[in-house]
Order: sequence, then structure tokens, then C-alpha cells
Amino acid sequence: MNFAKAKQIAIESIPVIDIAALVKDEPEAELRASVEISKAASEVGFFYVKNHGVPQELIDQAFGISEIFFNLELEKKNTAKVNDKKRGYIQPYTGQMKNSTTRDFRETFLWGREFDEDVLNVLKDLPLIGENQWPACLPDMKNILNEYFEACIVVGRRILGAFAIAMEIEREYFSASFDRCIARGSSLYYPPQPKELGEKQFGIGAHTDWGVLTLLYQDNVGGLQVRSGDGEWVTAHPIPGTFVVNVGDCLEQWTNKRLLSNEHRVVNSSDRYRQAIAMFVDPNFDTPIIPVVKEGESTYFEPTSCGERVMESFKKAYD
Repeated sequence: MNFAKAKQIAIESIPVIDIAALVKDEPEAELRASVEISKAASEVGFFYVKNHGVPQELIDQAFGISEIFFNLELEKKNTAKVNDKKRGYIQPYTGQMKNSTTRDFRETFLWGREFDEDVLNVLKDLPLIGENQWPACLPDMKNILNEYFEACIVVGRRILGAFAIAMEIEREYFSASFDRCIARGSSLYYPPQPKELGEKQFGIGAHTDWGVLTLLYQDNVGGLQVRSGDGEWVTAHPIPGTFVVNVGDCLEQWTNKRLLSNEHRVVNSSDRYRQAIAMFVDPNFDTPIIPVVKEGESTYFEPTSCGERVMESFKKAYD
């Protein structure tokens, strides 16, 4: 038996886009970067960004505290067990992507924005917004992951602004409603995958991301595979200092398929644990997802909200 196959592609063939202009607010360079990332998102659905503004020290701290957490005894990890708001620890073999025949071979820790009690009381009936579950034995975990969360939200909103610039619509069109966002962080830990589990076993099975935009930082182990434009599975190599950016289903719908939600999966065929942190940059629950169409253009989708669209996919994967 063996692992699921993917074509090894050269690192040079992966679009790595410098977004320093988005960080520094340089209008002419910003327009060039906006066109570049929009082209990658419309043709492939994923790309990498560098010079994104998230300090490497903060990234290393987030990975370090996550590794400590995942190496705790199960009893201690379960003190932060996932709640009905989808926040906390998820054991291996819990999730299953809709096209998979096996459950995912990974551990997960989910968290979201740290809202104060007054906001939580107002939003208590909404899915995906609630109290985070932090392990008492790791008091630094809360502050580190919350700082990482907010830094990634800034990057994500800049990229969403760049998409809007390239589409020649209002800059804040996709990124305005984030004051009570349902954005989530997902720290991921993939054990080495034994060959005997076969070609149908994945760290996470083939799927598209459900929300608006995903920023993924991965360690140097590798294992991410992406469906190319011609339908072939290819390797998405780790590139130090970069985020992999995926367009989600909501953004594909919001842009009326101008930007593509790309299918991807993970196979950890190494002899080491693989770590990654995915940030799902999603706006407020009730943000309308109404396709942007030009005059005379037909729409591919019915209107919905970001929260409704994401919850529909959550149920398919975990219920």
C-alpha cells in the first residue's frame, strides 16, 4: 500500500506575490499587486504571499505554543474540548470531508476572536461566536494565539481590499464587516501517516474552504497538495516566510466565479509530525453574500449570508 499520489512541481512554478505595497499603502505598487493576486486567484485559486506584515517571531510563538499543546496528555487537551460554538480541541478521526471515505488523520485546535461579555450576550444565539476554550496549564496560549489571530485578520482584509481594487469596485466591499466576525483560527497537527492506511487516507481529505479567504502558514515538513487548473494534484511546497492564500467558497460566490475556490488536501508521508495554522478570514455572520455582477451579466448563485454558507459546510464535515 502507499500514499495518494501528487505531481512534484518546481517551487518556481508557484505564484509567490510580494504584498509589501498593501502593507505600506503605496497606490501605484498596490494596484500592480492587486492585479497580480487577482490573476492568480482567478486562474488557479491559490497563491503565496510574502512581506505580509506578520512578524516571524509571532508566527514562531504561535507554532511553538501549539506544538506544546498537542504534545500534552489527552486528558489535559480535553480540558479545552471543542464546544458547540466550534471552539476548542478536536481529537483525531473526528472530521471527515464530504468527498472522503475515511476520517481525517489530524488533531485540531480551533479559536476565534476574543469578544467581551457584553458582545457575547448580544450574539449568544449565533453559531461560531462564543467563548474560546483555553487549557489552564498553558496560560500563554491565549495571548499568543489571539495576537496571531488579529495580525492575520489585518493581512486578510488587505488582500480582500486588493481583490476589490482589481475588480474596480469599492475597496472595502469585501472587508468592511469584521467588527463581530466569525473568523476562526485552526492550529493543525498531522501525525506521520503510515503507508498501510492506504491511498484513501488523508491528513485532511480533498475539500474547498468554506468561507471567504484562508491564510495558511505551514512548517517545512510538506504534505499540502492542490488541485491544478487541469485537474491534476500537485505539491504545494513549504516556502519560508509565506502564507498560502486560498479563495473560499463564499468569495467565489461573492465574485460570481471571477475568483476560484480551489480544492486541496494533506498527505503527511514524512516520518515527522506536520504543523500548520489556518486562518479563516470570514466577516460578520450576517454579511450578505450577493454575487457582484456587471451590467447584463447573469449570476451563478442565489444570495445567502456568510454565516449560513459556512455552517452548511460545517455540518457536512462534522455532523
